[in-house]
Amino acid sequence: MIFAASFLRCPHPLLPWARYLPLPGSLLNSAALLNLLCVGPGASPALLELLRAEIRQLPHDLLRARLRSLSELQEPTRPLELPTLHLLPRQDRLVSRSALALHKHCRDLQEVELDGPHFLLQSQPAACARAISAFMFSLEQQRHTPEVDTTH
Repeated sequence: MIFAASFLRCPHPLLPWARYLPLPGSLLNSAALLNLLCVGPGASPALLELLRAEIRQLPHDLLRARLRSLSELQEPTRPLELPTLHLLPRQDRLVSRSALALHKHCRDLQEVELDGPHFLLQSQPAACARAISAFMFSLEQQRHTPEVDTTH
């Protein structure tokens, strides 16, 4: 399992209040706000325009429903038994560190911190690909390494 900039509970303490605020399209599509919160100040104009085009297509009701579901998110009750990689952006301004909590719910977790904003896969594709490749290689190595019997 691979997570990127993920969280297991409400990602930010102010998010529950967002459902009561108007969501003007101009604010959600603001280049300055998207740079600050999502893609980082070094994002290419092409990436920023792709993101803005996608946001313009989203129905207002869908955005409201997404905010509501995120604000009500609860941690899972059962652990994840799969090997898990979490790509953790160092400059994530959308998700508070307290919302991460993956280490409490994943039995075999590797966390890799990478420089980048919340939209880590889009803003740092090469670094993410290297981390994912290393994770997959380590899984393949584990599969071919014989287990040592420590009972004797």
